[in-house]
Amino acid sequence: MTAPQPDDVAQQLRRSLGRLVRTLRRHDEDELSPTMAAILFTVGREGPLTLGDIARKERLAKPSVTAAIEKLASTGLVERRGDPVDRRVAWVGLTAAGRRRIDARRARRTAWLASRLRTLDDADLIVLARAAEILDGLTAPVEVAAT
Repeated sequence: MTAPQPDDVAQQLRRSLGRLVRTLRRHDEDELSPTMAAILFTVGREGPLTLGDIARKERLAKPSVTAAIEKLASTGLVERRGDPVDRRVAWVGLTAAGRRRIDARRARRTAWLASRLRTLDDADLIVLARAAEILDGLTAPVEVAAT
Protein backbone atom coordinates (compact mmCIF):
# COMPACT_ATOMS: atom_id res chain seq x y z
CA MET A 1 0.00 0.00 0.00
CA THR A 2 1.38 3.39 -0.96
CA ALA A 3 1.13 6.42 1.26
CA PRO A 4 -1.56 8.94 0.34
CA GLN A 5 -0.51 12.27 -1.11
CA PRO A 6 -0.13 15.11 1.42
CA ASP A 7 -2.57 17.31 -0.55
CA ASP A 8 -5.25 14.61 -0.37
CA VAL A 9 -4.73 14.07 3.36
CA ALA A 10 -4.76 17.84 3.94
CA GLN A 11 -8.10 18.17 2.19
CA GLN A 12 -9.62 15.26 4.11
CA LEU A 13 -8.31 16.53 7.46
CA ARG A 14 -9.56 20.05 6.78
CA ARG A 15 -13.05 18.75 6.02
CA SER A 16 -13.14 16.33 8.96
CA LEU A 17 -11.77 18.78 11.51
CA GLY A 18 -14.08 21.51 10.25
CA ARG A 19 -17.09 19.22 10.66
CA LEU A 20 -15.95 18.24 14.15
CA VAL A 21 -15.52 21.87 15.23
CA ARG A 22 -18.95 22.82 13.84
CA THR A 23 -20.52 19.84 15.61
CA LEU A 24 -18.88 20.77 18.92
CA ARG A 25 -20.15 24.34 18.54
CA ARG A 26 -23.69 23.07 17.98
CA HIS A 27 -23.50 21.17 21.27
CA ASP A 28 -22.65 24.32 23.20
CA GLU A 29 -25.58 25.54 25.23
CA ASP A 30 -24.11 29.01 25.25
CA GLU A 31 -25.50 32.27 23.96
CA LEU A 32 -22.07 33.65 23.08
CA SER A 33 -21.42 34.31 19.42
CA PRO A 34 -18.40 32.54 17.91
CA THR A 35 -16.50 35.86 17.92
CA MET A 36 -17.28 36.55 21.56
CA ALA A 37 -16.35 32.99 22.53
CA ALA A 38 -13.06 33.24 20.63
CA ILE A 39 -12.22 36.51 22.36
CA LEU A 40 -13.17 35.10 25.76
CA PHE A 41 -10.94 32.05 25.23
CA THR A 42 -8.04 34.20 24.00
CA VAL A 43 -8.27 36.51 27.01
CA GLY A 44 -8.53 33.46 29.26
CA ARG A 45 -5.47 31.86 27.72
CA GLU A 46 -3.24 34.91 27.21
CA GLY A 47 -4.76 37.83 29.12
CA PRO A 48 -4.87 40.43 30.29
CA LEU A 49 -4.59 41.88 26.80
CA THR A 50 -5.13 45.26 25.22
CA LEU A 51 -7.95 45.72 22.72
CA GLY A 52 -5.31 46.03 19.99
CA ASP A 53 -3.70 42.75 21.05
CA ILE A 54 -7.07 41.01 20.89
CA ALA A 55 -7.80 42.50 17.47
CA ARG A 56 -4.46 41.25 16.12
CA LYS A 57 -4.73 37.78 17.65
CA GLU A 58 -8.31 37.28 16.47
CA ARG A 59 -7.78 39.13 13.16
CA LEU A 60 -10.70 41.44 13.83
CA ALA A 61 -11.25 45.16 13.41
CA LYS A 62 -10.85 47.14 16.63
CA PRO A 63 -14.48 48.37 16.55
CA SER A 64 -15.67 44.74 16.43
CA VAL A 65 -13.44 43.85 19.36
CA THR A 66 -14.63 46.89 21.32
CA ALA A 67 -18.29 45.93 20.77
CA ALA A 68 -17.65 42.30 21.76
CA ILE A 69 -15.70 43.34 24.87
CA GLU A 70 -18.53 45.66 25.91
CA LYS A 71 -21.00 42.76 25.66
CA LEU A 72 -18.68 40.39 27.52
CA ALA A 73 -18.11 43.00 30.23
CA SER A 74 -21.85 43.66 30.58
CA THR A 75 -22.37 39.96 31.32
CA GLY A 76 -19.53 39.97 33.85
CA LEU A 77 -17.22 37.64 31.91
CA VAL A 78 -14.38 40.12 31.41
CA GLU A 79 -13.32 43.32 33.03
CA ARG A 80 -11.83 46.30 31.27
CA ARG A 81 -9.25 48.46 33.02
CA GLY A 82 -7.45 51.57 31.88
CA ASP A 83 -3.69 51.60 31.60
CA PRO A 84 -2.16 53.58 34.48
CA VAL A 85 0.44 55.13 32.15
CA ASP A 86 -1.39 55.55 28.84
CA ARG A 87 -5.06 56.44 29.20
CA ARG A 88 -5.70 55.58 25.55
CA VAL A 89 -5.01 51.89 26.31
CA ALA A 90 -7.56 49.54 27.85
CA TRP A 91 -6.60 46.17 29.31
CA VAL A 92 -9.08 43.29 29.25
CA GLY A 93 -8.89 40.49 31.78
CA LEU A 94 -11.02 37.49 32.60
CA THR A 95 -13.29 37.54 35.65
CA ALA A 96 -14.00 34.53 37.86
CA ALA A 97 -17.34 34.17 36.03
CA GLY A 98 -15.48 34.23 32.72
CA ARG A 99 -13.16 31.45 33.89
CA ARG A 100 -16.15 29.38 35.00
CA ARG A 101 -17.83 29.90 31.61
CA ILE A 102 -14.70 28.76 29.76
CA ASP A 103 -14.30 25.73 32.01
CA ALA A 104 -17.96 24.76 31.61
CA ARG A 105 -17.82 25.11 27.83
CA ARG A 106 -14.70 22.97 27.62
CA ALA A 107 -16.25 20.37 29.91
CA ARG A 108 -19.43 20.16 27.76
CA ARG A 109 -17.42 19.74 24.57
CA THR A 110 -15.12 17.16 26.13
CA ALA A 111 -18.07 15.20 27.56
CA TRP A 112 -19.83 15.13 24.18
CA LEU A 113 -16.69 14.02 22.35
CA ALA A 114 -15.86 11.42 25.01
CA SER A 115 -19.36 9.98 24.67
CA ARG A 116 -18.76 9.52 20.95
CA LEU A 117 -15.29 8.06 21.49
CA ARG A 118 -16.72 5.47 23.90
CA THR A 119 -18.46 3.86 20.90
CA LEU A 120 -15.09 3.05 19.30
CA ASP A 121 -12.98 -0.03 19.85
CA ASP A 122 -9.54 0.10 21.45
CA ALA A 123 -7.70 -0.06 18.11
CA ASP A 124 -9.50 3.03 16.82
CA LEU A 125 -8.89 4.88 20.10
CA ILE A 126 -5.17 4.13 19.82
CA VAL A 127 -5.15 5.46 16.25
CA LEU A 128 -6.98 8.65 17.28
CA ALA A 129 -4.68 9.20 20.25
CA ARG A 130 -1.68 8.97 17.93
CA ALA A 131 -3.39 11.23 15.38
CA ALA A 132 -3.93 13.84 18.11
CA GLU A 133 -0.20 13.74 18.92
CA ILE A 134 0.66 14.18 15.25
CA LEU A 135 -1.78 17.08 14.87
CA ASP A 136 -0.28 18.76 17.94
CA GLY A 137 3.12 18.42 16.30
CA LEU A 138 1.86 20.07 13.13
CA THR A 139 0.67 23.10 15.06
CA ALA A 140 3.80 23.46 17.19
CA PRO A 141 5.98 26.48 16.42
CA VAL A 142 8.72 25.71 13.92
CA GLU A 143 12.18 26.51 15.16
CA VAL A 144 14.46 28.12 12.60
CA ALA A 145 18.06 27.02 12.82
CA ALA A 146 20.60 29.81 13.26
CA THR A 147 23.05 30.18 10.39
